[in-house]
Amino acid sequence: MVRGKYWLVVVWSVALSLSAQAQQDKQLKRLGDELFQLSIEELMDIPVSVATKKELSIRETPGIVSVITQEEIRNSGARDLIDVLRLVPGFEFGGDVQGSVGLGVRGIYAFEGKASVFLNGTPMNDLLFGNVLFGHRFNPDQIKRIEIIRGPGSAIYGGTSELAVINIVTVDEELNGAEATLMHGQMQEVPGRSRLTLSWGQPLGKDWEVSLSASYLQGVRSDKTYRDVYGNTFEMEDNSAIRTRNVFVGVKKGNFQLNYLNDSYHLRHRNGYGRALSEDTDHLTDYHHLQAKYRWQLSERWELRPLFQYLWQHPWVSNDPNVFEWSNRTARRTLLGLESNFQIGKERNGWDITFGGQVYQDYAKVLYYGPDPSLSTQIPSPDDTSRLPKVTYYNYTAYVQAIWQRNQWTFTLGARDDYHTGYGNAFVPRVGLTFVDAKFHSKLLASRAFRAPNICSTNPTVQPEYATVLELELGYQLMRSLFWTLNLYDITIDKPLYYTGGLYGYENGNKLGTRGFETELRWVQSHLKASLNYSFYTTDGKENDKLYNVLPEYFANPTTDVPAAMQAFARHRIGLTLDYALSRKINLHINNLYLGERYAFDYYDGIEYRMRRFEPVLLTNVYVRVKEILKGLELGAGVYDLLGSNYAFLVPYDAGGMAPTPAPSREWVVKLRYAFTRK
Repeated sequence: MVRGKYWLVVVWSVALSLSAQAQQDKQLKRLGDELFQLSIEELMDIPVSVATKKELSIRETPGIVSVITQEEIRNSGARDLIDVLRLVPGFEFGGDVQGSVGLGVRGIYAFEGKASVFLNGTPMNDLLFGNVLFGHRFNPDQIKRIEIIRGPGSAIYGGTSELAVINIVTVDEELNGAEATLMHGQMQEVPGRSRLTLSWGQPLGKDWEVSLSASYLQGVRSDKTYRDVYGNTFEMEDNSAIRTRNVFVGVKKGNFQLNYLNDSYHLRHRNGYGRALSEDTDHLTDYHHLQAKYRWQLSERWELRPLFQYLWQHPWVSNDPNVFEWSNRTARRTLLGLESNFQIGKERNGWDITFGGQVYQDYAKVLYYGPDPSLSTQIPSPDDTSRLPKVTYYNYTAYVQAIWQRNQWTFTLGARDDYHTGYGNAFVPRVGLTFVDAKFHSKLLASRAFRAPNICSTNPTVQPEYATVLELELGYQLMRSLFWTLNLYDITIDKPLYYTGGLYGYENGNKLGTRGFETELRWVQSHLKASLNYSFYTTDGKENDKLYNVLPEYFANPTTDVPAAMQAFARHRIGLTLDYALSRKINLHINNLYLGERYAFDYYDGIEYRMRRFEPVLLTNVYVRVKEILKGLELGAGVYDLLGSNYAFLVPYDAGGMAPTPAPSREWVVKLRYAFTRK
């Protein structure tokens, strides 16, 4: 049935694109949108800096990089960052403890400290575990652009960038006026989410710019029925409420920039460790981040970049009775950094060298009393008062990167060395060679990356885990409007860090890894933009630890024939996206995501927790955007999971009986946006 639905949607999407091709006229060629103004050559040569801190085109930068523009995000009507990141090959999501949702990259669960998220340069991974929570978070209405490394980034960004880096830039810094967006979503049973976003930006005097944005959302994770592995159920519409708040203040004068960010995420849940809880409990994460940076131009070719960050976090606060004794803590980081960049030789025939250092202090304290007042119940103090209530670590970093360019060739060599007072040294090198001509490009990349133990995973027995990643990318412009890319990768993680229970309960395993490929076709014309991508991974040839692998012994019938796969993540993933300008003011977006069969633990048979096979799913989203109804006013409406896929966030590891978390049902969304911009 799913396959039938899938091919029906594919045929409909292709038919629409062919119809669009036939209706092309002179008026459509004059479209003013950023998305449709750019040719395929310009799209593939968009400058990015996420992989090197130096602006290079997507084709020549030494990383497997995706860029998602503001126009693409607004055309998609994305509800949150999950919708946006599902446009990226190789990305998917899994469910975890206490109703949380985390990122998976190329078949590997990256939730706990393996992938970095930055918001205007501020790190969003929590200091205790390195996690980034997704779902109803990271407001897409505020995003100007996202740069993504689909691969290692530790040589630049450190110990939470082992598998991916996501760099989010918001619109606030360049907004000269005010903007307001109101969104409402209706699931099949209950209201899904409502969000208000306000942004303002204004030049003040000579060289001064001030910006302010704020958003508030309330909604539910799902309106479906949750069933734990023992068969106990509850209705999520009454037990998965989410409230988020995000405030950003930016001040800029010349080359100096000061940012403040407050990000609050409050989830109510009954997803216990194995058995569903008798009543819903709280899970709260609250961040206050301050960042100051300056670009000091010593000469035309030499620049210094001092950096200061202060991060105060109250992460993973919970009154879950199973974990109360260690789930009310604060953490803070104070960081000082200095980076230097200089060029030798000509622009396309010389060296670009970046080197720098950082030092930071991490401090965490267990709060036995006085939990956050927004929680519905008090967190009792633990009986064991002998535990140290606070801990302090220091980290010292040095890094260097050299980029040599000559005509069509770019050679990159870099390394980073961290010394941490809790776990010792971590050293990671990288090397890359890229070639670009008019229609063809290639990349050959080799990197060593690491996941550092975070505050709650640092103990005398653990070491950093290391990933060795080999990547090859080929790209070719097949036609004037058609570009094809293919990348192959091999990932091997040595001594992966695992949580084994209790406070600071982490240890190193043996091996973890995948290999596979991602390929994409992109078609861009004056009124039509389409992309078709396919991702595949396998664990063949990898001696993976049992915790994440799909194994016959996990099934009720041990002779079950299972694929070489990781838990929760489909080996086969197909994405088809169409953006079609029906007129100057109306745009139609269709996104189809097909996920092949998946495997995860789902029930208890009286003896063992058992795994089962989940059928392939097709997620289809349709959104219509109408611009300039009145000056500055636009309206959008769409439907998400149009076909009612019954998708769930599966748990990506053997978690001792945690069940899948149901995703939202079909959801209808309306957005209203008004922007007032000064000339």
